[in-house]
Amino acid sequence: MNSQYPIRATLSSLSLALILLACATAGYANTVSVTVACPAQSVNAQLAALNPADQNTVTISGNCTENVVVSGFANLTLQGPATLNQPSQNATALMIRKSDTVLVSNVTFQGSPSSNVTGPMVIAANSTSVGFNNCYFMSSGGSGIEIDSSNVGLNAGMIFQSATQGMIVTGASSVSLNGWDPNSPVYILDNGAKGQGDGITVGQGGSITMGPYVQVIGNSGNGLSLTAASATGCCGSAMGSGSGSMQPGPLFAANKGWGIYAAAHSLLTLVGATSGPPMVTVSNNTQGGIWAEDSEAGLYWGVTVGYNGDKTQQNPFGGVYVSHNSVLNAQGGSISNNNGPGILASQGAAVTVCCSETITANSGSGVYVQVNASADFWDSTNIISGNTPADLTCVAGGIAAVEQGQTGGIAGSTKKSCPNFYELAPRKHK
Repeated sequence: MNSQYPIRATLSSLSLALILLACATAGYANTVSVTVACPAQSVNAQLAALNPADQNTVTISGNCTENVVVSGFANLTLQGPATLNQPSQNATALMIRKSDTVLVSNVTFQGSPSSNVTGPMVIAANSTSVGFNNCYFMSSGGSGIEIDSSNVGLNAGMIFQSATQGMIVTGASSVSLNGWDPNSPVYILDNGAKGQGDGITVGQGGSITMGPYVQVIGNSGNGLSLTAASATGCCGSAMGSGSGSMQPGPLFAANKGWGIYAAAHSLLTLVGATSGPPMVTVSNNTQGGIWAEDSEAGLYWGVTVGYNGDKTQQNPFGGVYVSHNSVLNAQGGSISNNNGPGILASQGAAVTVCCSETITANSGSGVYVQVNASADFWDSTNIISGNTPADLTCVAGGIAAVEQGQTGGIAGSTKKSCPNFYELAPRKHK
């Protein structure tokens, strides 16, 4: 009898057991926590010492000035409180690329618009599940944050006084400005210090969603610009802290351009609530409230567009301007007190006004329809009155219609200046 066989069998069994153990534990990453004390220590040096596949937490303190690069990490937390300064060279304070599940918390990114830095202060590229919680992007020499081909969320914090745009979204990225907690708002404020800069710019294929406590205010360009992109701003009573509670916002206000500009087949959807205070507000923007150009805009329930348009302009655009075959649905909100028309429809645009929409006290007609555009006033629950010089004006091939037996909410023939005004056969109401 050969005694080698039992030994070989034992070794084979041991090897198999080790392989099975390795396979069983392969999916479990190590949990690693390290600290970095700036400026004496380097964040990049500590990141280089980590295994990107581990569950890593880096706690940073102090004032750091370096181009921090997060590349290829699978589960990383960078947490302060700390400040990451934008380097004096044309470099970012933080770049996240080709990573998954990265959380940055309690960090201030600091730049200087007067410096020679022109690039974005923070970049997230080709990454998924990137989150910024209670982070402040302050005075970037370029844009505050650029998001390219990534999925990113911001919860609490501020993008403030960037030299150009506050936020740039490109490459079919998906961005969420959470802002659901009144104690954790998201502010996009006073960006464009070196010239005309939008608060938020979303490019082709990109999308952005905004919770109720998001405020886009005082930017030197548009508050929000969309190009072949989509945006949703929403809130409602069901999203409050208790039964029947109401929340304000989002707010697009006091921007030097438009509150919101949507172009090139973009989709804008603003949704409020069926009762209570204004839920989405677009107000006091210099150029006008909302411009949809070759795009679709829906303003539903509790959306207020008011006090927009510069009084020094000869022909101000007013509240909502829809042009170049755009589509506007305005339902259950308010478009009032704008300098210029409440709604200006032009160049083949189609407007539907429905379901208790209020259009009052606008200085350039309530609804102004021109250049082969059309306006359909769905029912008599609308309130369209008190506008000057008329509640409805149609010129240059503009047409308007109501259902037979309905007024569309337009207050009397003396306030209607529309030769192409038609009554349509009764429709099936939803």
